[in-house]
Amino acid sequence: MIPDIIEPLKHVLACPYCVGSLQISPDGLNCSDCETLYPFTGKAQIDMRLQRPKPHAITFEVGRDLGDALNFDYAPLESNRQSEIDFGDQPVPYHFSKELRSYIPRATHPEALVLDLGCGAMPQREMCESAGFRYVGLDYKNKLAPILGDAHALPFRDEGFELIVSMNVLEHLQYPPVAYAEVKRILQKQGRIIRQCSISGTVSR
Repeated sequence: MIPDIIEPLKHVLACPYCVGSLQISPDGLNCSDCETLYPFTGKAQIDMRLQRPKPHAITFEVGRDLGDALNFDYAPLESNRQSEIDFGDQPVPYHFSKELRSYIPRATHPEALVLDLGCGAMPQREMCESAGFRYVGLDYKNKLAPILGDAHALPFRDEGFELIVSMNVLEHLQYPPVAYAEVKRILQKQGRIIRQCSISGTVSR
């Protein structure tokens, strides 16, 4: 239900266009700054996708030698020997290898949030909640996702998430650098990103 989605996220939800504060109305969430309404769709989904184009400036610093940057080495990801959680015989979600799962940290407190970016039908939910996180699923169009949103303009305040997982999403976006900037903005300074691309899994802080 809608209140169940909003209540644990009141302190991190924000307008995806201007990152302004949101007010609850019978029809959706209203931005008090740019006066945009983000509607409730059905009984268990909020549509937080952009309703008008949003400008976004990205600056690149390019070196003279691209040799190393073009020489990719995709070695198989090894299991984390200092894994914080024993998932036991819990089924491994589709696209999420056991090696990648070994890097999931334990939540530092009961209110810690994990964002499943491009969550689809949310196969990662049980795994993330087993690690002690409050799960937040966001997808651009999946009808099962609690929040509809755009990775290029995430509807959250700065540094709201302790963990972000994303399976085969970021490399397929129209503007990957913009999405990476958004992910960096909403991730806490000591947070962790676990993502899988079509070639390999990666873990970063």
